[in-house]
Amino acid sequence: MFRPGSSQKSIREHPLQLRSTMFNPVNSRSKIVVLSLVVLVCTYTIYLVASGEHEALLDKATVWQQETLCRDRSQAQGPVTAIQAKLLPEHVLDRYNNRMACDLCQPDDEFCLAIGEHNIAQSVGYEGSNFRLERLFHKLQNGQPITVSVVGGSNSAGHGLFYDGWPDEYASPGNMHYRVYEWIKERFPHEGHRFVNGAIPGATTDLFAFCFPEQIPEESDLVLVEFAVNDPLLTSSAVSYERLLRGLMDLPNKPAVINLNVFSLTFATIGLGETQHQAVAHYYDTPVISIRNLLLPGMFKNASTIPDWFFVGNENGKQIIDTRHIAFAAHKTMANLTATYMSRVLCKMEERERLKEIGIDLRRSRPEFPAWDELGEIPKWPLMSQYKADAPPMPKLSPICLSTTSKKNPLKQQTDGDWVEWSWKDKKYIVGRKPGEKVQFKFKTVVGTVALFYQRSRKYGLGVARCWVDDDTDRMMYLDGYWEHDVSIPDMTEVRGDLEEGEHVLNCEINVDTNDPGGGTEFRITTLVA
Repeated sequence: MFRPGSSQKSIREHPLQLRSTMFNPVNSRSKIVVLSLVVLVCTYTIYLVASGEHEALLDKATVWQQETLCRDRSQAQGPVTAIQAKLLPEHVLDRYNNRMACDLCQPDDEFCLAIGEHNIAQSVGYEGSNFRLERLFHKLQNGQPITVSVVGGSNSAGHGLFYDGWPDEYASPGNMHYRVYEWIKERFPHEGHRFVNGAIPGATTDLFAFCFPEQIPEESDLVLVEFAVNDPLLTSSAVSYERLLRGLMDLPNKPAVINLNVFSLTFATIGLGETQHQAVAHYYDTPVISIRNLLLPGMFKNASTIPDWFFVGNENGKQIIDTRHIAFAAHKTMANLTATYMSRVLCKMEERERLKEIGIDLRRSRPEFPAWDELGEIPKWPLMSQYKADAPPMPKLSPICLSTTSKKNPLKQQTDGDWVEWSWKDKKYIVGRKPGEKVQFKFKTVVGTVALFYQRSRKYGLGVARCWVDDDTDRMMYLDGYWEHDVSIPDMTEVRGDLEEGEHVLNCEINVDTNDPGGGTEFRITTLVA
């Protein structure tokens, strides 16, 4: 060691002299003894490896390594480090390798091998903990039946699949959701499994946030959600989507929720509701599978491939390419992406459980962070709201929903009047067309509110309706069917929010004045919620 005042230069100039001063002939016999011991230890180690007895020693070394390298024993459980890899028994390392291999294409996974592992990876918009999905798999492994339900728009309803040879567009092997259901049935056969497609063409999360109980059973175990195209690129889409997620996750069976996002080339932007939904899905720990990043690059390179993935039909004898609705090939691909994702979750779940059996728990965490058993719960307060430390939990919504598409509680006029029931393709409305035409709906409210869903568009010639409750014409609300947005969808407006609990009558009348550039006065109602 260099000391102040000493000559470091002299040490460098006389290395042989330094070494000679360090050598002590008296210790040579001791060194021979140490060297002999080293040779004996190495020979014994080679014997242990050859005889297979080394695993027991490595098990002990692993325990020692965990206890000495971590101050807190709970921190010893985690990903394999380079040091651990040298100390862990071979059979333990195999478990880790198996778990990591779950994210790679398996030799028998033709779909994964065809599109590449990298494309599988970028199709997962959000993975999360999969707490609820693993709970679903445990239920299936225990031999119990499940109910798979669907909420979504016309893509979920299978619009256009009829032309690809699938008469039942809602529930046939042509529909992406039904294909996911078939994958579950094949993996976990049970006669009691049930599939319910509650999709409503043209509907948004605005509607489903209130009316999903009308469309799917409350005993749902897995809910597949698809509103990426139907919801507009507005902040309100995030609010209504969040309300829907909270309602779905609060169903009695605490179902798993998976978002299946398709895309459209019809509107002003490629990104629509999916853009607004992403952060909310993350907040509620619900997986997101998207087909966009897999298919869109090929369309950018060669636009002639677009008809391969979108619905091609005939309208007035002319062939059309409907880039709002995906074709069978895209339905199949979306289902395969989802099945591959679920397979990987199941694979990793099983490998983690095997690791736990040999003493390695990858789900242990320090107390200041969420424990595994705490996941799957609904956050106390919505993401799309201001933080308040002393705020009470958001109350559960239990709205009354009367809809033109509902079989449980259909929306009906109180008496035969001027308005008529009318449908366009698979969309249903109650319609008034001329100024002065009136309609009445009887409803009951518990929370004191009533709101209407009505069609809005800039191209359908829609006008204005003025609505009021009971005989209170001084509190009229004017609802405008015309707007400047490119999308044509049902929109919601609250007519009254201060009603007494009980039965009331909602009145609506077509207004003379209209904002439609063409002078249109038609008004279309789809749903009443109270």
